[in-house]
Amino acid sequence: MKRRQQLSKSAVQAVASHVRRSFFLINVFIVISFILYLVQGYFLYKRSAESDQRVIHTNDELMNIKSADAHATKIDAALKDYLITGNRKFEITVREQIDALNLDLTHLGQLTKDEPAQQSRTATVTRLLSQKIKIADSILKVPVKVDPRMGLSDKLAGLDNHINSYLGKMQVEAYNVLAQRTDNNRYYNKSRAIFSLLSYIVISLLLITTLYKINQNIKRRTLAEERARLNEAKYKVLVEDSGLTMIVINSGGEIKFASKNVTELLGFRPDSLIGMTFLEGMPRKFRKTADEIIYSLVTTGNYNNTAELQLYTASGESKWVSCRVFPVSRENGETKEWQVVIWDIDEEKKLQLEIEAMETERRNQQKLIQDIIDNIPWVVYIKDLDGRYVLINKKMEEMMGLAAEQIIGQTDELLITDSARYLEYKYSDDKVRIHKTLSTFEDVINLPGGEVQYLWVTKFPLLDEQGNVRNICGLATDITERKEVELKLLKAKKEAEQARAAQESFLANMSHEIRTPMNGIIGMGNLLLSTALNEEQKDFTENIQESAHNLLAIINDLLDFSKIKSGKFQLEHSPFKVRQLLNRTLYPLQFKADEKLIGLELEIDPNVPDVLVGDSLRLQQIVINLVGNAIKFTSKGGVSLKVSAGQEEKGYVDILISVTDTGIGIPEAKLAYIFESFTQNSASSSRKYGGTGLGLAIVKQLVELQYGEISVSSTVNKGSVFSLMIPYKVGVEVSDTEDQLHHIIESKSMLSGINILVAEDNLINQKVVKNTLLKQGASVELAFNGKEVIEHLKKRDFDVILMDLQMPEVDGYSATRYIRAVMKNNIPILAMTADALKGEAERCFEAGMTGFISKPFEPKDLYEQILRARSESVTSIISAQQNKSGMEQAPLLDLSYLYELSGNDPKYIYDVIEIFLDSTPGGVAQLGELIRNTDDYDAIYKQAHSLKSSVGIVKVRDMFDKLGKIEEIARGDRNKAAIISIYAEVESTFNQAMPEIIGAMEKNKPAAI
Repeated sequence: MKRRQQLSKSAVQAVASHVRRSFFLINVFIVISFILYLVQGYFLYKRSAESDQRVIHTNDELMNIKSADAHATKIDAALKDYLITGNRKFEITVREQIDALNLDLTHLGQLTKDEPAQQSRTATVTRLLSQKIKIADSILKVPVKVDPRMGLSDKLAGLDNHINSYLGKMQVEAYNVLAQRTDNNRYYNKSRAIFSLLSYIVISLLLITTLYKINQNIKRRTLAEERARLNEAKYKVLVEDSGLTMIVINSGGEIKFASKNVTELLGFRPDSLIGMTFLEGMPRKFRKTADEIIYSLVTTGNYNNTAELQLYTASGESKWVSCRVFPVSRENGETKEWQVVIWDIDEEKKLQLEIEAMETERRNQQKLIQDIIDNIPWVVYIKDLDGRYVLINKKMEEMMGLAAEQIIGQTDELLITDSARYLEYKYSDDKVRIHKTLSTFEDVINLPGGEVQYLWVTKFPLLDEQGNVRNICGLATDITERKEVELKLLKAKKEAEQARAAQESFLANMSHEIRTPMNGIIGMGNLLLSTALNEEQKDFTENIQESAHNLLAIINDLLDFSKIKSGKFQLEHSPFKVRQLLNRTLYPLQFKADEKLIGLELEIDPNVPDVLVGDSLRLQQIVINLVGNAIKFTSKGGVSLKVSAGQEEKGYVDILISVTDTGIGIPEAKLAYIFESFTQNSASSSRKYGGTGLGLAIVKQLVELQYGEISVSSTVNKGSVFSLMIPYKVGVEVSDTEDQLHHIIESKSMLSGINILVAEDNLINQKVVKNTLLKQGASVELAFNGKEVIEHLKKRDFDVILMDLQMPEVDGYSATRYIRAVMKNNIPILAMTADALKGEAERCFEAGMTGFISKPFEPKDLYEQILRARSESVTSIISAQQNKSGMEQAPLLDLSYLYELSGNDPKYIYDVIEIFLDSTPGGVAQLGELIRNTDDYDAIYKQAHSLKSSVGIVKVRDMFDKLGKIEEIARGDRNKAAIISIYAEVESTFNQAMPEIIGAMEKNKPAAI
């Protein structure tokens, strides 16, 4: 019973609702009809008013026509009176009537704008009237007395007829228009009345029909509502027993029913949800989705839409659910209630969202990585293990001239048309993939325009957590600019080497040609001085000797300078007693100082070590040049040589030397150029004091070759101070062998009992050498060429051979090789040559010679060499030094060629060394990788060849030659063991040189601005 009452109440409410809706529709219809009636009435009244206005307008037009006709008649009457009486008052009347007629015609022109015919007639009347006025004016201007019987002139009478005719037509037309417009006005008034009556009848019929339909609709809806309530009751019973979680909502979104499973799903009691709005039970962001699903269901009838939403639970939290909406009840095709089936997907959805969040993060990370590599100014790419590109940057697209979509997923086999380049890329990929090591190589791309692009490609493995190669990453840097610089340097090097070779050839030939006669001059002078001479002869001979020695000094300066410039000047590293050396060096200079009546002082600080390790001969040369110059340019006062030492550090000490004089000084403007080649204070200095201008240039280069520094300060007419610093290794006590040798040399008959074979083709030199040796008691035999030397050795034994190098038939080199290799004879052989520029010392030792002396020689130097060759103790010392330093072992780093190439420009030197350090360490490491891990001898050859170009400019001891040997072996017998052995030496030498290379770069680093 209660249930029925609820249903009845619900039905009543539904009917009331439909009635309210029907009344609302009736009101809307009435309002719309009333509005339409008002619009219709407005337009009827508007047209009626317009018709009234047209009738009034036509009446005005007719009145103006009549007025114009009357005024025209009055003009004729006044003119007639004037002609009859001649009275001037009629003239005034004519004028007034003319003005009135003009005004009428003007009004007619305005009133007939919408009537073309009437307006045309008005214009014609106006024109005729103008002619009549002209005739009237002519009559009025001349007083006349005319017989009244004569009447008006024929012309004026004709115009009057035309005017009257047109005015008559206009009047007739006006009457016609007035009649038509009056009829129209009556029609509009009648239509308005009829339409108003019809509108009232139609509206009444529509209203009655509407009320009838509403009543029928209410009845049908009431019955439908009742049936729906009964069906709903049955449906709810079925739903409650089905075990499904369902709710039913009406068109307003209110929950009308909730199944009991809603408690298990959301925690609410079913009855507590009744009356609540379904959309309020979910977060705001999901309400639009629910609306769209219901809208789609209503408009398309698609009942398969499933929505994933969040609904609030009783605890205030939200839970993910999936729901599907179905229509429950319809009325007149309109859905009134919807069934919402809900099931729990909370855990699955949270897991899905977590996965989606991770995927989004992965895509964001990937985009971030892509953005980063796209802005890297190098080519960057990643391949999979099959060689397919999986990631590239913008630079890669630009280099390939393809879009990313055309490259991703492709392999080098398809993208690289040059087979050689493809094999290089494939080999490097295999190396990274198989050996898990870094791979670098130089890639050359021939561009379409004929240009060449150079890339330095580096590939390395990307490993997974187990250490297995997952991908291959590649970086390619454009080194075209640097490569062009290298090629220019190589070209400049080749040109410089050609120029240097021509210079060396010239100097070598000239030195040989000059030294040969010089040897005869000095030798004969020495022999002549050893004979009995009177004072005049002795003076002449000494002057000859002095001039010859001066000429020899100039030649030596030129040769030393050329050697330094060519990079063939090598330093000796052996222990020497610095105090003894300096005292002995200044001894001959003391005589020059005494001749000029000036003082010469030597002051050595006690902190200077007794023994240093270095090139004592070059230190002597530096001191002799500086002190000799100081004495040369000092006329009064004196010269002092001061030597001190810095703090000893790690076995090395900086030796500080200053040479101070009170001579002519150097102008400040010349100080910046004083150490340049062929530079002197002035031209007059050269004429007055002599010299080549090379002394200080050689001193500076000798100091810098020993990693030292030199500077000068000077005041004109007060003197100069030359200061220098050279680092030396602190040595131990020197053997007394040297002193014993010098002591022996000072004695007479020091060569007594020694049999010497002299090989010399120049007769004068034969005589000089023979007499010089005979004076010391030696037994001497002569040979004109290498062939005679061999024949002499076959006949008897000798203690020493003095071997000239350039001889006819068989030269000194060939003869020595034959003696060592064929005859197996170890006799000491001392080379004698005037050729001082062709690396002759090295060639001599390679041929098997024991020692070396250049011509012209000093007798005591010749005696010392012979005694050294004969002395086992001295020989052992020499051998030890040779083994230790490699016969005047080359310095670890030689930048002389770079200095020459750059013109001593520090910035240029810094840039070249920087490029060298950028590429060479990696190149050396790559060569090692190729040697250790592959048998690709072509790649080994190419890498060694590439490195040679670098170490040919920044010279690292013997790296150039050893790389050449690696080239030769890689192209020849391909002996892997030999290559590994040579590479070990190359690597060791390069690692030792790295600190010096870095130091040289920092030394030449441009000052920061």
